[in-house]
Amino acid sequence: MTPLHCAAQEGHEAAAEELIVKGADVNAKDEDGYTPLHSAAGNGHKAIVEMLIGKGAEPNAKADGGKPNPGMVKPLDSHGYRESAVAAIS
Repeated sequence: MTPLHCAAQEGHEAAAEELIVKGADVNAKDEDGYTPLHSAAGNGHKAIVEMLIGKGAEPNAKADGGKPNPGMVKPLDSHGYRESAVAAIS
């Protein structure tokens, strides 16, 4: 798990933004293949979801083995990424 995963998971917007400014990979995968976007969405941190997508995070990212992430559905859908929300549980 990267520092950006931790910031995204815990909802620390300022820390997440600072990490991104300093070059953190918004599409980095943790040991299970989850990205910071998965961490933010799965914990309901909509502002971080929006920031990550705005900084190039892949909204259709799947965990290793193509595991679905139902926690991403509502945050992605609420930001106009309905197709990505459906893909998160497909």
